[in-house]
Amino acid sequence: MKIGTPIVENRGKEFKVAEHFGRANFYLMYNSGKGELRSIECKEHEKGTYLPIRMLEEKGIEAKTGDYSTAGEIIGNLSSLRDLKSICR
Repeated sequence: MKIGTPIVENRGKEFKVAEHFGRANFYLMYNSGKGELRSIECKEHEKGTYLPIRMLEEKGIEAKTGDYSTAGEIIGNLSSLRDLKSICR
């Protein structure tokens, strides 16, 4: 599974999860099959366009969220994450 979630800054598993998906400047990318963790920057934000979600989808990454504050918590709770595609649209 490849997931993406908004983060505040680049700090490995200590990435702090951003409160608003559509306004985050960075997104955590995690590939559970390979155990790979990385971040990408998103400088483009347009209200109501779901641009960050579309950006992730184009890379084959599922936009996910949950009630967690760090990337490590997100990775440790993959099965309880919610799909942002259904929440935001």
